[in-house]
Amino acid sequence: MLTPIREIKDINEIVVGRDGIIISKGRNHGLLLPQVAADYGWDRITFLEQTCNKAQLPLNSWKDKDTKLVERTRAGTRLLAAVQAGLAVIPLLWALILWIHSAFPGSIPALEACFYILTALSGIAGGLQFPVADSLYRISSPGKRAGLGAIYGVDLAGSSIGALITGSLMIPILGMIPVLLFFSVLNAVTAGVLWIRNLTG
Repeated sequence: MLTPIREIKDINEIVVGRDGIIISKGRNHGLLLPQVAADYGWDRITFLEQTCNKAQLPLNSWKDKDTKLVERTRAGTRLLAAVQAGLAVIPLLWALILWIHSAFPGSIPALEACFYILTALSGIAGGLQFPVADSLYRISSPGKRAGLGAIYGVDLAGSSIGALITGSLMIPILGMIPVLLFFSVLNAVTAGVLWIRNLTG
């Protein structure tokens, strides 16, 4: 997912791996997406030169006054922040369902349906987290080439350890609703940090 096109006034604005570049001169146009530079380990100048090459222009054409440079920024941090915000709301709703269920004992089919829907939404949001976070990691650490399997393994190990700690310590000691509120606050803080990072570049 990319943001709208924006003209580049200074090449130092370009962040390799985050920004895609479009170079236009006359009838020639070239576009390279953000991941291309990150995948090949290019610096900013090489990225500009290769975009000129894609436009079938001389490699240093990006310096010409009549060459138009625009960028499209990958919106990964924004998407990850939105997913984290969703993951902050889901535990709140689970806590509300549990409170209603304890305040009004008996089976309420609508509450049970909401619980299962929230569980599915949580799984979908969690499934979105990994590929987006992996992409952001690869962009922010182009020199580090950890394989996807290694990153996934660490993510899975962290999730498993977190589930064990939550299930064996936190819930028995604190209770379900306080633990849900804790995770809601934790995800909200993470979403806030991601939004701030997105705003500050």
